[in-house]
Amino acid sequence: MTIQVEQTDRSSPCNVTDENGDVSQYHLRNGHRKPSRLPWVVQKFGGTSIGKFPMEVFQDIVRSPRQGQFRVAVVCSARSDTRKDNGTTSRLLRAIMEAQVPGARDFETTIAAVRDEHIKAATTVIGTKEVIDQLAEEIDEEIARVLVVLRGAQQAQKFTEQTRDFAVSRGEKISCLFMTALLRSLGEKAVCIDLIDLSSSHSQDGARPSQLGRSIYKAITREITSRIGRDSMNGIPIITGFFGGMPRGLLRTVGRGYSDLCAALVAVALEAQELQIWKEVDGVFNADPRKVPTASLLASISPSEAAELSFYGAEVIHPSTMEHVLRASIPIQIKNVLNPGNGGTRIDPIMYGAAKQEHVTNGNVSIRTRRPRTNAAKKPPTKPVAVSVKQNMLVLNIQARDRSCSSSSYLAKIFSAVEQHGLKIDLISSSEMNVSLALLPSEEAIASIHMKRVNGDGSQIIEDHELRSALEMFDTLGAIDVLSDMAIISLIGDGLKQMVGVSAEFFSVLAKNDINIEMISQGASETNISAVIEGYEADRALIAIHRSLFKILPNMASPQIAGGKGWYLGA
Repeated sequence: MTIQVEQTDRSSPCNVTDENGDVSQYHLRNGHRKPSRLPWVVQKFGGTSIGKFPMEVFQDIVRSPRQGQFRVAVVCSARSDTRKDNGTTSRLLRAIMEAQVPGARDFETTIAAVRDEHIKAATTVIGTKEVIDQLAEEIDEEIARVLVVLRGAQQAQKFTEQTRDFAVSRGEKISCLFMTALLRSLGEKAVCIDLIDLSSSHSQDGARPSQLGRSIYKAITREITSRIGRDSMNGIPIITGFFGGMPRGLLRTVGRGYSDLCAALVAVALEAQELQIWKEVDGVFNADPRKVPTASLLASISPSEAAELSFYGAEVIHPSTMEHVLRASIPIQIKNVLNPGNGGTRIDPIMYGAAKQEHVTNGNVSIRTRRPRTNAAKKPPTKPVAVSVKQNMLVLNIQARDRSCSSSSYLAKIFSAVEQHGLKIDLISSSEMNVSLALLPSEEAIASIHMKRVNGDGSQIIEDHELRSALEMFDTLGAIDVLSDMAIISLIGDGLKQMVGVSAEFFSVLAKNDINIEMISQGASETNISAVIEGYEADRALIAIHRSLFKILPNMASPQIAGGKGWYLGA
């Protein structure tokens, strides 16, 4: 190889150009050249971005940083040509359900459609027949593996979390094969890296996400480091957003949105300079501009605000993701694949560190003192950051029949049932012997509730096994009242408890608009105030609260929604 050295100062890096015009940075040591460690940028792309805008993803985003001073690692979700709820992951989950019917073959048709859709997309964007043919062979191999697993599970009538995880993970693998083939067809070296077979020897069987120790994530991160370090020499690493090695399976442990967590672990493994989450939106808005025309883009938010927004309806980033990258001081940037020049929204690790220093700690206990405020010490008034809505909530009101037991014993029984059946509780309100729980049921439960199927006595049929079993257990503890089609409306902002009058204004706006409140909760994190209302009232409540609390002028320019430039990261 012929090289041209542009700088010979041995104390600093020099640029070396080969006969192809490719530039690499080297440090000269004792007359020898040694490749320097250029910083990594990890780019995570959602399924609809890969499905609808693959050329934009490559030409405008993946290729761009490599022309500068970064190496790029790409993490891919499973493709979705249209909507997420009809994408590859949703279809594979549907195929798993279809396979559970003895003798049924519908799942084979569903999986064949996944295969055909990817091949059709490849012929549209890849112009090289040889590359398409190779991709088709690779996809057929993965499809065959899924069919073998599901046929075996159907015959044995044994569908484990490992069965479910493997079948779903092939969606990410096929997506990565698609992107790898696209890059190769355009003259870029790329290598597909499948993380499904990470070791599970470090797993804690039976543990839930809240119980997982950092040691598990550290072990997984070490394996990712080794895998990428070994394979990335062959080109840009295109990494599956689904990874193995998690207790009870990734889907059960983490849930949908696991590819965000995977991208975070990859960023930590590579000691990346930045984690970029690419969507079809400019970033995070302070309300849903599809419903609130005066919503505005947030240039930056704190990690705690991002976590609360994610939990209460805005798909900012998976809540499990934040802690890993921010502890490693890696910033997160949320950007738009259709508008890459826009700055997007930044989640800054410095704000994470500042929050950690706010309280004096003794071990794991945070010790604080409420001191009387004086005019001299009074902070300038601040506003909430955003308002969000989470739809399709269930509210369970449980009233004890036996008042002879203690309140602590009664609450322990309720929370034991919640844990046993894996219910995901969003809000809790309790008095001595009455408890209200707001929870988001599974997709299957939501679908069955919307079907409005009822028993002969007029009671609604709930087809989700875990939820139905939990309700049966709650029935032994007290009288149950179940409210469906509810919504949580949340006001988000750091230090809300210090914003004098904000709670009064929040509830006053709801009252003035004749919107009834079923539950009230203010988080111990001091970052959110939430109320549960009827689902059909959610849009009206959102507009009213945004207009009142965010003091937006009526003639303020609305964000652009066309072209994906003004879209709140809502569900």
